[in-house]
Amino acid sequence: MVLTTMVVIRDAESPEHVLEQIAASKMDLMELTPKPAAKPRRGDLTPAEWHVKLVEDAEKKGLKGVVNLLSDGAPSAVAVDFAAHLSGALGSQKPEELLAWLQDDKNVPADTRKSKEFVATVFKLCLKEACKNTVPLDAEDKAQIKVEQKAVIKLFTKLVKPLLDGHTEKVTNAMQLECMFQIQQFLFETGNKKAMGCRLMERFYDLDVLEEDAINQWKEFEGQMPEGIDEAGKMKMLFNITKFLTWLEEADEDDDDDEDED
Repeated sequence: MVLTTMVVIRDAESPEHVLEQIAASKMDLMELTPKPAAKPRRGDLTPAEWHVKLVEDAEKKGLKGVVNLLSDGAPSAVAVDFAAHLSGALGSQKPEELLAWLQDDKNVPADTRKSKEFVATVFKLCLKEACKNTVPLDAEDKAQIKVEQKAVIKLFTKLVKPLLDGHTEKVTNAMQLECMFQIQQFLFETGNKKAMGCRLMERFYDLDVLEEDAINQWKEFEGQMPEGIDEAGKMKMLFNITKFLTWLEEADEDDDDDEDED
């Protein structure tokens, strides 16, 4: 029934008029579609990922535009469009073009662009794109794939960094904390590889995507995890990036010693 109704909307001379009639009937088509798990377990789709998959499936049936019309809320539709363009932008090494698309108010409302949830979604999609060839990692490909991953992360930093900049320190820290949660979930879903965790943290820290304050906030965080973030991943990530955290703490102590000497 849902797909049949969507086809009617798609083929109508005025899809908006059909949607008005559906709204008048107080029927919510999106409520009739399958839903993601309320509390995703490892391997389950998060609500954002479920929406992306829904639109991808709809696109195969020629119904992408209908789903976007039915989904009353720009962030999820933007995430879908962004994901569709991301691979090409990084492949052509032109992240600036995608950034310009993101910064256009016609594509992404300014209020959405400034939200920590939106920045986290962009960061997550970029992270998965950068690491897609690393999981699983064949021994003979390891060195080359690490080089490629480093290059892709450097590229997508040109996308993420401008979204993190230009805010108050408090807002920037909140955005970076959301990025830390995305790393936590990514590592949890991919098996918490110790080397990968340290490598990602080192690169994001060196590229100023993640700063010490946000990293420490994540380390000391004891509240409820954001939606879609598995709490079990926190302790595992802490264990796996111990080397990086120790280095960060020692580097901070060295800086304090240098200031005392001055």
